[in-house]
Amino acid sequence: MTRHRISVLSALLLLSVLVPRNVAQESKPTQVASSTLSGKVAVLRFGEFSLVRSDEIAFLHGALERAKAEGAAGVVVVLDSPGGFAWETKRFVEQLGALGIPTVAYVEKRALGAGALVASACEAIYFASGTSLGGAIEDIEWRGAMAELPDRLTEKRFEDVIDAAVAVTDTRGIPAEMVRAFVDADQEVTGSDGVALSGSNDYLRLGVEEASRYVPTVKGTAGNVAAVLKGEGLEAAVEHFTFVPDSGATGSAVVESDEEKAADPAEPGAENETAEHKFGQTRLEDYGGKIVVLKVGDDTLVRSTKFDFMRRVLKKASDDGAEAILLDMNTPGGLAWDTVDIMMDALSKVTVPTYTFVNPSAMSAGSLIAVATDHIYMHPPSTIGAAGVVSSMGEIEGTMKEKVTRFVMAAARGTANSKGHAQDVAMAFIDPETEVARELSVIASDGRLTLETHIVNPKGEMLVLDADEATQRFDGKPVLADGKAKDVDDLIAQAGLKGTIVEAVPLGFENVADWIVKVAPLLLLLGIAGAWLEMKTPGFGVPGFLSLICFALFFFGHNLAGKLAGYELFGVFLLGVVLIVVELFLFPGTFVFGLSGMLLMFGSLIFAMVDRYDVLPPDAGGGSGGFEMQRLLDALGTPLFNFALALGGATALVIALIRYLPETRAMRWLMLDAAVVSGTGMVPAVMGGGTAETLVGRSGVAQTDLRPAGKAMMGDELFDVITSGEFVPKGSGVRIVEQKGMRVVVEAV
Repeated sequence: MTRHRISVLSALLLLSVLVPRNVAQESKPTQVASSTLSGKVAVLRFGEFSLVRSDEIAFLHGALERAKAEGAAGVVVVLDSPGGFAWETKRFVEQLGALGIPTVAYVEKRALGAGALVASACEAIYFASGTSLGGAIEDIEWRGAMAELPDRLTEKRFEDVIDAAVAVTDTRGIPAEMVRAFVDADQEVTGSDGVALSGSNDYLRLGVEEASRYVPTVKGTAGNVAAVLKGEGLEAAVEHFTFVPDSGATGSAVVESDEEKAADPAEPGAENETAEHKFGQTRLEDYGGKIVVLKVGDDTLVRSTKFDFMRRVLKKASDDGAEAILLDMNTPGGLAWDTVDIMMDALSKVTVPTYTFVNPSAMSAGSLIAVATDHIYMHPPSTIGAAGVVSSMGEIEGTMKEKVTRFVMAAARGTANSKGHAQDVAMAFIDPETEVARELSVIASDGRLTLETHIVNPKGEMLVLDADEATQRFDGKPVLADGKAKDVDDLIAQAGLKGTIVEAVPLGFENVADWIVKVAPLLLLLGIAGAWLEMKTPGFGVPGFLSLICFALFFFGHNLAGKLAGYELFGVFLLGVVLIVVELFLFPGTFVFGLSGMLLMFGSLIFAMVDRYDVLPPDAGGGSGGFEMQRLLDALGTPLFNFALALGGATALVIALIRYLPETRAMRWLMLDAAVVSGTGMVPAVMGGGTAETLVGRSGVAQTDLRPAGKAMMGDELFDVITSGEFVPKGSGVRIVEQKGMRVVVEAV
């Protein structure tokens, strides 16, 4: 019994999948099923490919079979048909003639050739305003997959099947020569009153007035399907059978119902923002489950620092498990070697879907990076291509050009193949000798399938595609791009992505690295000038120090800054330390460097406790919500309290250590027990035995260059001194003009 029950359930499940699904509302197709068509009117729409596409043909045949089997009150065929296959038209005409229930044709837009035959097979014909029956048959360009066409008898012509159609239309009282003239331009037709309706080389075309005069099944005009039903007395419940295409040239059969359906499901909640980070590193936003938008602009592909930023974002988005990475691209091109590296290394290692939005230009290197992503969408209008290899000095000549071009072509070909893009398109972007051609399926006016060669790009021209050309389809496959999109949101909707949008932006040190590269010529200039000045002055001073800094930044700055991305606060702390060292050893007593260093150190410690997302929370679109002073003050509250608590505690601890540590056994063991002679002590500013009261007015000789600090010998005593700012060479005479504690100020004499 159990086995029989399982078999019955399996059969019911199979039937539920195979039986055509009933339909729903005309404006919002939904996958619903009704119990029966009994007593209802089935409305079938014949569109551009209804007599061409095999799955749409099967869908419409199934609808007619249901209408007959379930006792429908009638069938209305709504026509916007430019033609189709001869054999498939014959089958529909015969099926309509044998239904045994009322059949009505409504010429909503076009009924050419095959469409006119389908209309003629119905018991009644209505016209929308301004339409006609028949006319010049258009060749239909089928750009879908060949596998989606009927797999039999597509070579049949209308002259091979017209007799079968005439046999049906004859029962409707339509003259045979009139039916033939719809699909045969050589068939001349004269009306019953002797008026010539069509001549040689002219397909029959009938407006509503002519058709009403010569075709007995024509009932006049109607504004819509409801008016047609009213005119035929078929004011019953209606079910619309409409074939709804999927993306591109493929499609899926759905049925539409007249009932409203539930709203779309709620958007998924935001993902947890928390992400692990290394010691000392600023917490970075977690890309998990999000759509990471990476802008590729005019200058993105022309500096290595920008490529470093792109590599970091691609790796992090992949590691975090982002829903997708989207390159919003508008670039004229850039560096060949870095571009190939991004294509073959960074993008090839990404484990999440990647998209390129050409918005509106992806030229040269930009086109190659686009080919390295999984999906490409074009902004209308937009252009992509022209990736010829050139040097910074212009065209590369001879053997070198051939070697470089072949290398880049090989990279583009392999990358395009791995991403499912056409290899010849990728190569034609680089090599003007690569021709891009496609086979185009054409359903001719006589109802047969023919194949034509369509040249996308001729040999001798470097390939550049606009939005229409890039999205053309041949055999169901696009030349390059999946489709067109008005903006990023439109692309995301078409791709079916659901995650939160977040735009990737460079971190602080990445911006620093980029600026270092931008001002590299200025750094070189200052480095040379500083070195020259240092050679013209004795000793080593400020010009030499600045020269070393400029040369260090020129050679290593952008690499170092790029590698430290995420450690910006740590860098600020180190800068504070450097400024304090400068104060102590180069400019003692100025206080400017020391105070600035302390502020930077304290500020970095405080902001290290602040979450940037508390200050700049993301808005609904994934970008920054904007800066607000009150939000900053609220975010600083706890960090300032913690810092003040730590500072106060540290001060108390230091005082306690000064007071009690010397008295501990461990410290006494480390200290000397020798007594200090009463009344003696060290004058911090004096290395000899001078005292503070006898310093002012004393004269001596500078033992070092005073820049402005240095050493001077006053008699037989050596002093640490400083000038008021002027430079005093070694060996010059000096005189003490001021002394306060450790600070001894001198002037040249």
